Amino acid sequence: MERIISAELLHYLRQNRLITKDQHGFLTKKSTSTNLMESLNDWTLNIEKKNHQSVAYIDFAKAFDSVCHNKLLLKLSAYGICGTLLSWISSFLSNRRSQTRIGSCLSSAMPILSGVVQGSCLGPLLFIVFINDISDLFSGDTCVKLFADDVKLYSKVCTNPDSLQKGLNSIVEWSHTWQLPISESKCCIFNLNQSSDVEYFIHNSFLPVVREVVDLGVTLNHSLSLSQHIAKLSVKGHRVANLISKCFLSRDVNSLVKAFITYVRPRLEYCSVAWNPSLKKDIESLEKVQRRFTKRLPGLQHLTYCQRLNKLQLESLELRRLRLDLIFAYKLVFGLTDLNLNEFFKLRTDYGHRGHKYKLFLPGCRSNTRHNFFTYRTGRIWNNLPADNTDFSNLNSFKRSITSTFLASYCKVYFF
Repeated sequence: MERIISAELLHYLRQNRLITKDQHGFLTKKSTSTNLMESLNDWTLNIEKKNHQSVAYIDFAKAFDSVCHNKLLLKLSAYGICGTLLSWISSFLSNRRSQTRIGSCLSSAMPILSGVVQGSCLGPLLFIVFINDISDLFSGDTCVKLFADDVKLYSKVCTNPDSLQKGLNSIVEWSHTWQLPISESKCCIFNLNQSSDVEYFIHNSFLPVVREVVDLGVTLNHSLSLSQHIAKLSVKGHRVANLISKCFLSRDVNSLVKAFITYVRPRLEYCSVAWNPSLKKDIESLEKVQRRFTKRLPGLQHLTYCQRLNKLQLESLELRRLRLDLIFAYKLVFGLTDLNLNEFFKLRTDYGHRGHKYKLFLPGCRSNTRHNFFTYRTGRIWNNLPADNTDFSNLNSFKRSITSTFLASYCKVYFF
């Protein structure tokens, strides 16, 4: 019942365009990748124009547990949710109790007076509805990006430093009105491209300026160099790969490779469209995780890395990231993700008789940061996709038609 109501409620909200486009959490066609891609696209454009960029990261204290039920129901009513459905949701939230277990002991049951039900189908959607109108506070050049309760605020055109402080003041006022407290100690200002003397405040408390921030699991520094993020990924990848080698009693090669594919490779590819490295040293740093793991497998110690990949039917991590870039580009071009294609690419109409008919226009750029961003990094490869062999009819056909031979020609570290 809860799953059906959640699906129908979300369909109603999206069909009537009531969910803000700035929300990327718990929604189909949205993810951490889409959130980061929108932000990084704006920031790299500002770096290209040599503009200063300040980003405010805002954290709400115990956000999911602090939602006021009466005010949530008020917002649902304002969005047109009424009658029996509103009564059902009110009953769903009411008369709940919680207990804490320590060993075999249970605490006394205490009533839950606020918050949405975590671990439920409906809980995340209700929170999205509750925080949805935060985007209405801003207009013009001020941008807000949301992923559930994670909020970042910045100005697209950095001509007026006061606009960011006005945005912070608006969020503070909103948090008071709707009783969703801000955790000031977890908020910060992240400056890009150059330092700034401007100070920002929340509740008269100075926000610390940081030169590095972890944004939805991706480490960013003031110059948007991703080498530090990649170094952290490599360390974590080696650690988990070593645990697999040490903790698995079985020495069966297929079982060990499946464990690597399940527990290590997703960590190394999370949001890779946002940080796919361009430097050879970073590419090799990530590749070493798979190279060392495969070298420890029984019977493969004396084979080269290329031979091990062929025998195990694996691809290099660099080649897989290139494929993920092209798949994300396909979703953009064909509207399979809720991002505006024109903010990243423009389709060319003068493709002529050479190549495929979905070629992208890439304006010139001067900065390495913008040049290594997804738009240019992937656009060049996309435009060179072979027209005869690439199937654009649907996503699965497109994935199958991207051959390893074609992608290998764009690998900076050659493994074949």
